[in-house]
Amino acid sequence: MISEYFDNWEVREEFSQEFISLWDGWLGQNECYKLDEVTEYEWERFNQLIRLLHTE
Repeated sequence: MISEYFDNWEVREEFSQEFISLWDGWLGQNECYKLDEVTEYEWERFNQLIRLLHTE
């Protein structure tokens, strides 16, 4: 379960933080509109990637 990697909503010290994104980096407040532009197909592909990573 994913909660085993967190301690009080923070990534536990023995793990390094990384992010997975549809973009080159974090979306700032002025770029949040990009979330509305993601198609259902793109979200499904992204979710499929997350599921595959979780199984590894």
